Amino acid sequence: MKTKKSLMSVVGLVAMQVASFSPSQAAESASIQAPSVPITGNPLGAGSDELVMPVYVLSGRELSVKRESTIGETLTETPGVSSSYFGPNASRPIIRGMDGDRIRIMQNGVGALDASSLSPDHAVAIDPLIAEQIEVIRGPATVLYGAGAVGGVVNVIDHRIPKEPLNGVMGRGETRFGGADNERSGAAVIDVGNGMFAIHADVYKRKTDDLSIPSSAQNKLIGAGKADHVNNGKLANSAAKSEGGAFGASLTFDRGHIGVSYSEFNNFYGTVAEPTVKADMKSKRWDISSEAHHLETFVERIKFRAAFTDYKHQEIDDGMIGTTFLNKGVESTLEVGHAKIGNLSGVVGLQTQNT
Repeated sequence: MKTKKSLMSVVGLVAMQVASFSPSQAAESASIQAPSVPITGNPLGAGSDELVMPVYVLSGRELSVKRESTIGETLTETPGVSSSYFGPNASRPIIRGMDGDRIRIMQNGVGALDASSLSPDHAVAIDPLIAEQIEVIRGPATVLYGAGAVGGVVNVIDHRIPKEPLNGVMGRGETRFGGADNERSGAAVIDVGNGMFAIHADVYKRKTDDLSIPSSAQNKLIGAGKADHVNNGKLANSAAKSEGGAFGASLTFDRGHIGVSYSEFNNFYGTVAEPTVKADMKSKRWDISSEAHHLETFVERIKFRAAFTDYKHQEIDDGMIGTTFLNKGVESTLEVGHAKIGNLSGVVGLQTQNT
């Protein structure tokens, strides 16, 4: 009986609050709408206010404030998203409790080729320092990107291929110092264009020391069954050095663009599970992007994207190379959007992958 009475009182309180909400307040509330953000991970080019699927977009000042050394930690405060934190250098997003191959990580709409889904101590081959926008897509829409994306999709946008006409010079710079890992990092981005031809360039570098912790870290020696204290007040073997850059160029038109970019990312980091093992990762990537839109025919839009990645990952144990991962791959997507058939809008597409 007590439970029923308490529930009735809560319902009554809610009813009173709804009744006290005046029509003028309702009109004022309805007139205040969040701005629409274009979702590049949606083939229909819909805005964030038009989608029924769960989408979270991190960009602008919010991205600058939340930016961390890994994609997983950058998104860890996003509702429904956590991270597979394996020290400060290796962290993939966990979406709705799923990680690894169930989460597809893309760069500009094309898959990022690396070894991060094989083991939690492998880093993602994307540094958030250069990201201009990060999209998190969940729900049924993820089947568009294959069965491996059943948990969700994380799409990192870096604008290395200019897609809009630019007349003049624009850019940004960012530096970071301090923190528990004594981070020293910086990034610079510049775009130059004459209204038709646009060039993009970026460069970034990050260096961190062993992470400071309240007490000593323990490493259990494999096979020995005992734990040794290592580096009192520090998380042993958690320092890292990474750097990278990119150059891109494109021809932009009133109704589209065509462009290419080349980027490199080098990451030398410690794996915290073992005090003497470090990972040396190198990734080289070519991207091609082309799009034609507002064609005023039955085919309204054509979008093509492709990337070739040369990935190398070596695990160095006490100065000796113990394991080497080598992977080269090409992935491409073609999307053709047709004009409305009655009230039906749609996209026909093709995706290929060879690694």
